[in-house]
Amino acid sequence: MTDNDSSKTRVDRALDHLADWVYKSCGSVSFSSLEHPKFKAFLNQVRMYVVSRRDFIGGRLDVKYEEARCESEARIRDAYVDINLNG
Repeated sequence: MTDNDSSKTRVDRALDHLADWVYKSCGSVSFSSLEHPKFKAFLNQVRMYVVSRRDFIGGRLDVKYEEARCESEARIRDAYVDINLNG
């Protein structure tokens, strides 16, 4: 792995963590927060590129949504089975 690949991997991991935080904040963080000048200055300070809405509206949040949907469906199935087994 080259330094460039390593750097890209770190950036992708950081963006995944950021997407987790945005998703788990349940709407208390708006996408426009990602474009706030202070947030952009922070990203620049830690040598990350500016995050666009597209980075989150696309695949990253879609994956989080799909994980949550599957987890919810599994919980519903488990509850249904419990109700049937316990009368």
